[in-house]
Amino acid sequence: MYEQPLIGERLVNVVYKPHLVLTKEDGAVTSYSELLGLAFYWREERGFDILDTEKNITIDKVEIDRTARMAAEARIARAEARLAKQARADASEARVRMLQDTLERLRRQQSGQ
Repeated sequence: MYEQPLIGERLVNVVYKPHLVLTKEDGAVTSYSELLGLAFYWREERGFDILDTEKNITIDKVEIDRTARMAAEARIARAEARLAKQARADASEARVRMLQDTLERLRRQQSGQ
């Protein structure tokens, strides 16, 4: 359709002007959006990629990091829930033992009277 692997435009005084698109020696095609602060890359072997020039990481890396962080947070929440459940169970068992000991003591006291 466009006959180019990468194309971009920006609005300047009600007219769309193309972004500068460069082809590097290795065949990578690049462009940069000042408005977004993002560099766009296209390589035959790797496809399309976006670089956040402020953080110097690719957008797919950001997404991978976000997904990994969310997964880790979910694992932490599940572990915390298991620990809270175990703590409640432990507290209940301790309470039952205490009540059983109290009941046994009261029975001994009553039978000794």
